[in-house]
Amino acid sequence: MERVFKILVVLPSLNKAGGIEKVFMNYYQKFDKNFKFDFITHECDNESYKQLIKTKGDNLFVLPKFSMKNLKTILKRMNEIMKNKNYDIIHCHMANAALFYFKVAKKYGVKNRILHGHLTDYADIASHRIRNFFLVNLAKFYTTDYMACGDTAGEFLTKKDFYVMNNCVDINTFKFNDEYRKSIRSKYNIGDEEILLGHVGRLNPVKNQKFILDILSEYSKFNSNVKCIIVGSGPLREELINYSKSLNIGNKIIFVDSTNEVYKYYQAFDCFLLPSFSEGVPTVAVEAQCSNLFTILSNKITKEVKIADNLFYLDIQNPKEWVNFIESNIKKYFNRKGESKVLNSKFDIDVEYKKMQSYYRQLVEKQKNSSRR
Repeated sequence: MERVFKILVVLPSLNKAGGIEKVFMNYYQKFDKNFKFDFITHECDNESYKQLIKTKGDNLFVLPKFSMKNLKTILKRMNEIMKNKNYDIIHCHMANAALFYFKVAKKYGVKNRILHGHLTDYADIASHRIRNFFLVNLAKFYTTDYMACGDTAGEFLTKKDFYVMNNCVDINTFKFNDEYRKSIRSKYNIGDEEILLGHVGRLNPVKNQKFILDILSEYSKFNSNVKCIIVGSGPLREELINYSKSLNIGNKIIFVDSTNEVYKYYQAFDCFLLPSFSEGVPTVAVEAQCSNLFTILSNKITKEVKIADNLFYLDIQNPKEWVNFIESNIKKYFNRKGESKVLNSKFDIDVEYKKMQSYYRQLVEKQKNSSRR
């Protein structure tokens, strides 16, 4: 009988909009039956994730929002979950909360405690940056192994060795599909002759979506056939809507709530924009490349994510520079048929999930062998 590996995964949320959970669930659905997972999260609005976990016979625990006010309740629930479960591994994607999870995990004999880094800064707000600096570095006293979404995030997290769990996607889901393109553009009354700019991401300050609206405003001054769709939810939604009105582009911008069918929107776009102030390795950039979509990223984003020839980096100081670049190049990259460069790359889930299974196995075997000595 083959060994069954029991893994507890800690995710900040299991929501439609979340990139971290989307990547992990891409891996999770591929894992074989010898890997049993329990999940701890603090938000969950994605019914498809709930159903996937249930179908695989695993457990989902939704705890209160992580805060000092809720910490006593969270610690109590964590003890209840970990007691007598005999987990082989705890894999925590919340670096600023790992201290608390790992202390409890160590108490209950979880020998492999993976701290996973997704960022290249501690936070985008100064007070949070100071708080997270201490929390993340204290967590390292209880960490046995490190993982990251890319080399830049890993080097920020630790000076020790780390495993890169690439932000993989299912290529078949995101490959170019002309029927999806037609249906989405028809739904929002976007003509064949119109240029459609696109963005997918949580509506928060680090994503810099106001810059996208500035680009749209500048573009509209000399081309009336340009529109933009922003797909995502978040705290800046009303502010962004009001800002678009102040720029007199309210009739050219379409805000779409987070959706499980985001793959259809990439097909409708003519150019994908991601002007973030910082990112780890953005999954949305991988998804855009899967559909052979002309893509422009902020030069603050790691070069690790570039696979295709039609992905470019620009400075985020001047929206006119982005407009000129789009206008000069968009026709060159309009044809999106053909095989995606992501196929068989480090972002192909069918390649990478097997490596992850081997990594988990090796961790457990390493601990087992060391305990024999």
